[in-house]
Amino acid sequence: MKPKVCIFSVVHPGSIEYLNDFFDSLKCQTASCFDVFLVNDSCAPSVINKIVDSYRSFFNLSIFDFSSTHFANRVVGLEQLAESDYEIILFCDSDDILSCDRLEKSIIAHQKSDIVIGDLIPFTFGIEKSYQQGLWRSRIGAEKIIDASFFENKNIAGFGNTSIKKSILDRVTFQDVNPLAPDWFFFNSLIEKAGKVFFSSVILTYYRQHSNNIAGTAKYTPERLMRIYQTKMLHYELMGSLNKSRVEEMKFIEKILSNNQSIMQYCDRLNSRKTNFFWWEETLIN
Repeated sequence: MKPKVCIFSVVHPGSIEYLNDFFDSLKCQTASCFDVFLVNDSCAPSVINKIVDSYRSFFNLSIFDFSSTHFANRVVGLEQLAESDYEIILFCDSDDILSCDRLEKSIIAHQKSDIVIGDLIPFTFGIEKSYQQGLWRSRIGAEKIIDASFFENKNIAGFGNTSIKKSILDRVTFQDVNPLAPDWFFFNSLIEKAGKVFFSSVILTYYRQHSNNIAGTAKYTPERLMRIYQTKMLHYELMGSLNKSRVEEMKFIEKILSNNQSIMQYCDRLNSRKTNFFWWEETLIN
């Protein structure tokens, strides 16, 4: 019997113009048995309904109105699914585009994995179908079992490229927090309680780059480096895990940030490297 799957996303004013593209990619999935659950963050219901009504014949779609932080929108949305009989929840960003077989390949990977992480192909305007290698394959390889230690000071799991077995949500309780890196905080918490975590470079999401992105692939500036530092520091504090190695990491980057010349030199070093940095990895580069 096929597992019951829910595709989970949040739609907000910054993503509404891309919602048709997102739904078109759901309509084209090679695995056709799934429901869609949307959290509506501050969009006029009439605007969303005008878009989604044309897709209701392709999949069962539910909309839950809730407007809060990036993190709370996901947590409260998941609370609405807590008593459901879904076995797999597949996270997507509503301004991105899923590869046509992302759902099918994720379901297969979940036969042996609690958490499945796919790769990302950044794009700005049109999707170049001939370019199929994602951000992380050059660093990780085609596929890999990942343990919790990988996520201690970096991340590749996000609300746009990851799926989970719903049962692992029962192992984690989220308090009233507002992390600057909500994806990292959420998945780090889950990964600590999960069994097998699997990365596959053939499970693909096209990752839209635009001005409303929280994180993208832009050049490094002092402001961006400062934000990465602040993000990691708050994350470490929220996780209650500012251990010796993390204290040393933060002291290292604080020293760089204390001097304008050293900041610029460090940014130049990051920009000159031919590396797809994992999210928030930049404070580890010596």
